[in-house]
Amino acid sequence: PYSAQGLISASRSPAVTDAMMAATDALYQAIKALAPTIEAAPDPQPRPVMDGVLEDIVYGSTTTGHPPAAPAASVPPGAGTIDTLRRLVRRGGTALLVGPTRVGKTYAVKQAVLAEGARLVIVKGRPGLDDRQLYGGIYPTDTHYQWIDGPLAKAWRAAHAGEHVVLVIDELARLDPYHLAALIGALDPVSGMEVRSMHLPIEVNDQQWYYVLALPNGEDLVAPCPQLSILATTNLGSDYAQLQTTFDAALLRRFALHLDIESLPSDVQHDILVQEHHLPSEVATVLVASAEFSASATA
Repeated sequence: PYSAQGLISASRSPAVTDAMMAATDALYQAIKALAPTIEAAPDPQPRPVMDGVLEDIVYGSTTTGHPPAAPAASVPPGAGTIDTLRRLVRRGGTALLVGPTRVGKTYAVKQAVLAEGARLVIVKGRPGLDDRQLYGGIYPTDTHYQWIDGPLAKAWRAAHAGEHVVLVIDELARLDPYHLAALIGALDPVSGMEVRSMHLPIEVNDQQWYYVLALPNGEDLVAPCPQLSILATTNLGSDYAQLQTTFDAALLRRFALHLDIESLPSDVQHDILVQEHHLPSEVATVLVASAEFSASATA
């Protein structure tokens, strides 16, 4: 029950904006779950456009028509993606970022992790990656052999210990099908009651959800879902030399949020280099052209 002036003040509050976006994120997930049961249909009674009414309420404008556009620098390119990932990291969750090379998928993930102060663990996907480089393995020391955690085990243990962890699987399509199949199981949330039935030597909350990671040495690691965010990036298509050109539907369902990251136009890349990194315009022009040539030769 906002007053007109209160609504204007709220619309300018970063905290209110962030809370509203978190609410719409949750609504998106709920609608996505119901999507298979919903039949799309045109609105039988579309509302007429009333130019100026919403602007008067939200922006406090005294004239009809659209408000003047905000300066381009007030919303940096990519800020929407980073903000979405930040909200996901705060509550824990899974996301898959798909797009061509060098459009900033991994950069956006890292910026979101840094902004939230979470622990970052990265897996670099590539053909021939073995279990020891993914889960961990037994290595010799000066006096004996011992198990050394790989990135997956590190992420699960840190989350179980109460750290806020973000596991980034970079270049998901470059992983072997064997490891993708293992990820399907690891990304399947398990209720606290199910974890308790496994008789593992840990304390669990029956009302909580967990990820369970089975290590090759027989150990099962358990991480609370809110403490562990799992983000993957990938290029898809025949233009890229990788093992997967499509993903199994079961794996795709494990990523609750799918983000398509489009390439930034050349002039936007140029402006970022000049305005945010303070490079001379001539240097920025050469860098953008070099990057685009490099990307064209990637395949």
